[in-house]
Amino acid sequence: GISPPPVSVLVPPLRIAVGAAENLLGRRFSNTVGAFKDVTFRDGFIGDILTSTVRPLQDLAFTTFYILSGLQGWWTASYSIDEAAGPVERSWVVHTVILPACVVSPLWWRFLQNLRQSYD
Repeated sequence: GISPPPVSVLVPPLRIAVGAAENLLGRRFSNTVGAFKDVTFRDGFIGDILTSTVRPLQDLAFTTFYILSGLQGWWTASYSIDEAAGPVERSWVVHTVILPACVVSPLWWRFLQNLRQSYD
């Protein structure tokens, strides 16, 4: 049969991917949303874009939980696909933690940027 590739083949691409993700998300994200350094035009522009993603972030979060709920029901055969929305619609975590975090986070980060700009 076909054997999986050795670990030594998989590690270098994984290191490159992790390094790229850390570089992209770590530095860029902290520069964009952090209020601990001067806010450049680029940071303000990206902050404006993030505040425009509030509604799509909510839709993406709800869709993710809906798909996971549907897959769970399918794997356990406990309910049909038509009933997959039930657990998500009744979920306390989705409606009191996840969806509000999708709304507040980008707006809060932009607010901190504005505070920093007014401080400077």
